[in-house]
Amino acid sequence: MALPWRVEMFGGLRVVQSDRTITRFQTQKTRALLAYLALNLKTAHSREVLAEMLWPGGDPVAVRNRLNQAVSSLRRQLEPANIVYGSVLVTDQRTIRLNPESIVTDIDEFQRHIHRAEVEGSDSDRKIFLRKAVDLYSGEFLVGFYADWTAMEQLRLSDMYSNALYDLLDISRETGDTELAIRSANLLLKLDPADEGTHCDLMRIYLDAGRYSAARRQYEELARVLAAEETTPSDEAVTLNQEAGQKKPVGERKLVTSDVGPHLEQEPKEIAQSTLPSPINRFVGRESDIQRLVAILTEDSTRLVTIVGLGGTGKTRLALQVAGVLIDPYDRNVFFVSLADATDSRQIEEVIASALGIRGSENIARRLRQNLQTLIVLDDFERVIDKGEASLLQLLSDVPGLKFLVTSRQPLRLDAERIYPLSPLPIPSSEEPIEFLIENPSVALFVDRAQAVLPDFQLTPRNAEVVRQICLRLEGIPLAIELVASWAKTVAPSQMISMLADRFALLESRRRDISPRHRTMRAVIDSGVSFLSPDLQSLFYRLSVFQGGWTLEAAAEVCQVPNVLSAMDELGEQSLIQIENSGGDAIRFRMLDTLRDYAAEHVPSSVQAECANLHAGFFSRLAEESRSHMVQNDQRVWLDLMEAEYANFSAAFNWYLAHGLIEHALQLAVAITTFWEFKGRATEGRHWLERALSHLSPESNVGAAVYAAAITNLARLIWVRGDFSSATQWHSQSLDAWLAIGNSRGIIAAQLNIQMEAHRTRDYQTAISMLRDCLVRAEDLGDKYIQARCWLALGNTLVEMRELDEGRAHYEQSLKIAREIDNNYRIATALSNLGNLATIQNQGDLARHYLLEAVNRFEQVGAHSSRTDAFLHLAKMERRKEDVAAALSWHARIWQNAPEETYHIQALFLEQSFVAWLVGNAGLAAVFLGFVDRQREDLGALNFDIEATNYEELVSSVKLKLGTDGFETAWRMGQTLDLAQAAQRMLRA
Repeated sequence: MALPWRVEMFGGLRVVQSDRTITRFQTQKTRALLAYLALNLKTAHSREVLAEMLWPGGDPVAVRNRLNQAVSSLRRQLEPANIVYGSVLVTDQRTIRLNPESIVTDIDEFQRHIHRAEVEGSDSDRKIFLRKAVDLYSGEFLVGFYADWTAMEQLRLSDMYSNALYDLLDISRETGDTELAIRSANLLLKLDPADEGTHCDLMRIYLDAGRYSAARRQYEELARVLAAEETTPSDEAVTLNQEAGQKKPVGERKLVTSDVGPHLEQEPKEIAQSTLPSPINRFVGRESDIQRLVAILTEDSTRLVTIVGLGGTGKTRLALQVAGVLIDPYDRNVFFVSLADATDSRQIEEVIASALGIRGSENIARRLRQNLQTLIVLDDFERVIDKGEASLLQLLSDVPGLKFLVTSRQPLRLDAERIYPLSPLPIPSSEEPIEFLIENPSVALFVDRAQAVLPDFQLTPRNAEVVRQICLRLEGIPLAIELVASWAKTVAPSQMISMLADRFALLESRRRDISPRHRTMRAVIDSGVSFLSPDLQSLFYRLSVFQGGWTLEAAAEVCQVPNVLSAMDELGEQSLIQIENSGGDAIRFRMLDTLRDYAAEHVPSSVQAECANLHAGFFSRLAEESRSHMVQNDQRVWLDLMEAEYANFSAAFNWYLAHGLIEHALQLAVAITTFWEFKGRATEGRHWLERALSHLSPESNVGAAVYAAAITNLARLIWVRGDFSSATQWHSQSLDAWLAIGNSRGIIAAQLNIQMEAHRTRDYQTAISMLRDCLVRAEDLGDKYIQARCWLALGNTLVEMRELDEGRAHYEQSLKIAREIDNNYRIATALSNLGNLATIQNQGDLARHYLLEAVNRFEQVGAHSSRTDAFLHLAKMERRKEDVAAALSWHARIWQNAPEETYHIQALFLEQSFVAWLVGNAGLAAVFLGFVDRQREDLGALNFDIEATNYEELVSSVKLKLGTDGFETAWRMGQTLDLAQAAQRMLRA
């Protein structure tokens, strides 16, 4: 069982599991559904009630379908391939709920801490639980949600929070915890700035602590707030202010120890307060980063936090936003110090002293000690990082209440340091609906900065897709987005995307108030690379040969790096590469495309050619190794590895073609074929193989076995895609080629292709003959993987011939062998076919048992195409039981998988025909039947032998209901539809 998901609903909605965080959902309704289920975690909710709550007054069938879509979308996010289906989101025909064993929520923890505080006897224990509850409340419950149920919960939880703060304030004062009392009071004033009682409490706390100036400032703040409401402070507040004013107007006192013993030390005067520069434009995004950094800096043990990131990612703006949030909790003792112009580490204390209004750097520590706590933001620390750390450590040692928030392109490497890596802004996914695009931080930033130069600029349906592509191209780098958006007055978005073919074309600012280091994106990268040693610069340039990322092993071999680990670590610290630890077997490294393009410009051509050759060789060997593992039981591991390295495989393939190494290109494509089949990407594989074969010439010197393997794989991919006539031409050629070589494995591969076509065209005797020959050859080779495949294919043929008992026996033999070799994929395919046979024989419970296990195993393996087969079988099983909602839910999953195989598309729409008939829509059933018939005429594929009776009965029933003329009209309409038009008529829509 995976670690439980944590659903956080204070301050919005986010779902966290280990290093995974989900903040984006398919639609707002999907987000609301998850929030409601999480809030009412222990309840199974009626589908009808949920549908009416989310889509009040809508058509019952339509809202039911929308609910199913929302559930399917949540399941894909909460139950990825490595999580058991149904372990998080528990559904049946009537209800939906979250599994309490797989979900925890901050709301539940908050309420549990409040309850513990109520029942505890001692003040110290009550304070512990109240503080835990208050710390969890990071913002209003589900802020941004607008519904009756959220409004009531917001009010209830806000009341609990404020009551907890009042209790915490009282207990803190009684136990002498001054800082906690101050924090509690300030949090209460954030809720209600005009709460005069809390202002007075805070003034008393300051007076008791000897912080008289703070008490006076609190009175001034109260007077300001009340003046806005046209009233004045009470006599009590006035008296407290007068009491504070009667004290000496000097710094606060602190108990110190010296040669004369403990005594109160008096500081000469107060230092200046808060030197935060005012922002010149709106801050967009980074809400979660702000919350996390504020929480980190609130921890007593944290003294030094470094925001580390590439130049242009917005480190300075984020630090200023965090500092702004902390001004009140830090009693306005928050300061901003820019080191942009510093050239020597000895200048650090001088610059800090200047920012604090202190004359002489030797007085910094003495002056800062007058504050209980101080926050100093040090910006651009990488400029003095070599020796500047000593000054920070000395100040931290001398001033217990001091904390630093540092921005730097690299960590300071200090024990006291807590590193906060800052990535670029989230970018919009290709699936994100246009209506929610403006909620994406990258898009929102682009629009905001474009409106700064062109006030009437708007995100519209016409330009939304182009803006999405711009943000994708700019990879969410805030500076890059701002630079490009600044051209909005003279360059339209459609022109921008065209001009960004040269990535740095628009990445230049015309503003006069921007520093030279940030005027162009190229200058930002120049500045970062300038900190590298010559060897590291050379490595950085060489790494541009990789596409999509790399591993340590790949970097060592391709870039010829002797100490690759330390080199990657240093480049990562400089924010020039990203280090990705997904919890798998290997850590991966990645470079933003913006950086990769820059690096590629700087690598010498001879070095680039050498690296590209080494790169192609490394990934060709990796592909061959992956192919050998695809018939073992660690298929998912290797599928994931091939997915991660797919861009590198593509780069290697293209390099081979460009240099006339056709045999190498073909070998690489052959090695990747199984990956294409598992992932349902047959068209892609066909394109690779046809490209390579088109480059063949008499001078190519391609070996016979390589050529035979290539055309065998091409034949299979073409057949799977539904181009049966083209596939047939390659079938015979591939078999002849293998027979000429005398290679049994190749002969088996060709004959397995041929038997599929024979099965499709009902030439069952040819199929059986081919399969038996393959089985004998596989037994001679001792290859149980192929044996399991042959037994399964023989079972399929026998079932179509209505030899059901014998077909089942062949399936069971396939399953037996698959279990012997412990191969998840072959086990799953046998279970899937056994489930389909059980459905045909009306053994619903047995079918469900087989098919759900098959789906689970396909999920574990990552075999998308075969998993879709199981979905089809499950849809048919539910349809035969006349459970329309369940059947349609499987239809939605089939369509979401969007397989390329013609068979799946045809089978889905045939099932839509059956379901349309079940819900009483005979006309739509006829349309779908016509669409499927046209597909069969054009492409072939579906074989109705075993279910011909059911199909014919459906056609007869629909024709009887509509009448001959009505049926023919609907049928012909279906025959004229293309796939997109047919999809628009799907019942789930």
